[in-house]
Amino acid sequence: MWGWLYGVDSETIPQEYQLLPCSKDKAIIALYQELKETYIQREITVIKNLISYLSAESGKTSEMN
Repeated sequence: MWGWLYGVDSETIPQEYQLLPCSKDKAIIALYQELKETYIQREITVIKNLISYLSAESGKTSEMN
């Protein structure tokens, strides 16, 4: 699922590594919770990007400040 970040072809990655351990909606909720608990700018940027990506994959828009 995340191979596009590193230029990895998803066909070469085993299926069990391509799936999230939960639904995309639950992952987004968990990321929002983590966003409230971190103060490191790099982590905040990564979390916001993950939320945006998962929201786009789910066909939803995310509202982030």
